[in-house]
Amino acid sequence: MQWRSSEVIDMEEMLLSLNGPWSNTACIGYCVMAMRNAGLSEKTQRKVLDELTRCFDDVSVEDAAQMKF
Repeated sequence: MQWRSSEVIDMEEMLLSLNGPWSNTACIGYCVMAMRNAGLSEKTQRKVLDELTRCFDDVSVEDAAQMKF
């Protein structure tokens, strides 16, 4: 896929509007903290983190933002 310069700028603006610097590593850290605080087993934590890593690869930031809890 070829990005037009206006699309790159729009993506950069969207990323800058997040509530802080985005990184997959920070997201994983937040998830680990939450799972430990919730008392999830290490086996369950590993399953969740494996799936989260897959989602980083397969799901766009925009699609992820549309998920409702």
